[in-house]
Order: sequence, then C-alpha cells, then structure tokens
Amino acid sequence: MKTLRRQLSLALLALAALPGWGWAQADAPAPDAVADVSPPPGWRDAWEAVSPRSILVVPPVNHSVRVEASDMALASLVVPLAEKGYYVFPVQTVKTVLEREGWHDADQLHARPPGQLAKQFGADLVLYADVEYCDTLYVLVESFVAVRMHYRLVDRQGRLVWESAQLAKYRPEHDTDGGLIDRLVGAAIDAAIARGWPDYQRLMREASEKAFVVSADALPDGPYKRAGTAGR
Repeated sequence: MKTLRRQLSLALLALAALPGWGWAQADAPAPDAVADVSPPPGWRDAWEAVSPRSILVVPPVNHSVRVEASDMALASLVVPLAEKGYYVFPVQTVKTVLEREGWHDADQLHARPPGQLAKQFGADLVLYADVEYCDTLYVLVESFVAVRMHYRLVDRQGRLVWESAQLAKYRPEHDTDGGLIDRLVGAAIDAAIARGWPDYQRLMREASEKAFVVSADALPDGPYKRAGTAGR
C-alpha cells in the first residue's frame, strides 16, 4: 500500500511538471498581487460632468495564456454595469458590427480613437478591459485559479474618466494533515481538478463586481438604477 501511494505521488508530481500543468516559474505572474490602480483625481466631478447614461463595451484584450479569455471577459462585464443603472449596448451585436467592418482584433479596437466608437454607437462612455492574468498556478503545495482584470472608462473626447484593476482567485482547499507526500498528492489532485474544470468566467464576474459595484471607487449609480438595489 505504501509503495502504491508513493508511485501515485510520483505520477502526479510528474503530471504537474508537464507543460500547462507545471510548477510556477520564478518569473510567473503572482496570482495574489494586483497593481495599485485608481481613477484619476477629481474623477467624480468629471463623471457628473459627463452624466453618462450608456456604456459601450468593446472586446477585451487578452494578455493571458487562455485563448478563450477575451470572450469570457466580455460576457462577464454586462450584468454589473446594468445593475449599476447604465444601458449597456448588446455586446455580441457590437462585436458582430465591428467585425463586419473589419475590426477583428481587440488590440486594434483599443488603439482606435474612443470618440469614433462612441459616436458610431451613440454611447456616452466606452469601456476598455484587459485580461492580465487567467490561469491555474501550482506553487509547491498550493494551487490557485486566478483572474486579474484592468478596466478603463473613456468619454467621447478620449478622456480617461475612471479606472480600476481587480483580482479574483480561488484556492482549492485540501487536508493539510499528514506528511509532505500526502500534502503533495492532495495539492496535485486539487491542481489537476482546478486545471480540468476551472470556472474562470465566475472569477471574471467577481472581479467586475468588485470594480463596478463593491470597491471604494465603484461607479456611481446610473439613471436606470432600480429601486431597492442601492449599494449593489
């Protein structure tokens, strides 16, 4: 039995060393850190001056290793903004319109003058989001499923009105009793499960909720805020 457990341990640790499953490299992005990003000084006055009612969300730029991260992030942005009381242009319709015009690449869209996009759709603000990190990181006896997002809201003149960066992560829990081999086996199993069935979109929604609704610099309530949802 002891031999079998040791063989299982070695097999799981070998699996963890494979590309895509592997041990965190020394220069890998830390899943428990986020840049100190806050809105520009006087942003609330600028917000009142714009008095936005509608927000155009363009496809996010994906800097992570997950090819599907941009689409997942795009879907996660609508509900928190709508719950704050803003009209959000249908994101898939916007994406389809832009693609028909030849704008297939999110990096190109983010480099396009915001005023053009805002005027094209009649939006008060344009939201630019970046997926900075989206992966499962396995560090010794711990594994993390983490998402790090950066958000910018720009007005029709191209002025930055609001900015935020948020981190959301999930750390699988496992029994820490027993010896090192038992802990490594448990951590390897947890990492394998997290890698096989990660819920990145839930973490992206959590990050967006923190940015738009919960943080100290959360967005002011919009004109379509429903009664009884203050503070959400």
